[in-house]
Amino acid sequence: MAHFAKLNENNLVTEVIVVANGDLLDENGNESEQKGIEFCQSLFGENTQWVQTSYNANFRSRFASPGMTYDVERDVFVMPQPYPSWTYNEENNDWEPPIPMPEITEQYYWIWNEENTRWQPVYLEPKKIPKSPFESWIWNGTEWEAPSPYPTTGYSYIWNESTKRWNKV
Repeated sequence: MAHFAKLNENNLVTEVIVVANGDLLDENGNESEQKGIEFCQSLFGENTQWVQTSYNANFRSRFASPGMTYDVERDVFVMPQPYPSWTYNEENNDWEPPIPMPEITEQYYWIWNEENTRWQPVYLEPKKIPKSPFESWIWNGTEWEAPSPYPTTGYSYIWNESTKRWNKV
């Protein structure tokens, strides 16, 4: 079986279909992407645009799915940008966070928190986590951290959750 991704006018994948290997064979009995495209167009219309995709990611970097974009110049399928702060790495055809993800452990794994542009742990055993002092604070795996660093000016400060700032006492 072969898979073909249907593209819209912006090269966005709108659907992926399965095509029998027999429908890809050229006059010499060899599989041909062009024959697969012609078969898809015979079913969905001559003006439709199709690109073959590999279920095992043997070509075009990854298996296409709706919402991805086909990059014609690099001949790869690109995932949608997961967060505005992430940048695209053309070498590995993937989006990267501004901060590398910490190591996953037996106690927790990490999810991206775009509001604070940092990784936030998700605990597998939540009973072991101390209660957060404030809703906006983030557990770093060892202790709770405020969204902004504690001032180092020699005064005493208290956290104001409504403004999310340190106030001098």
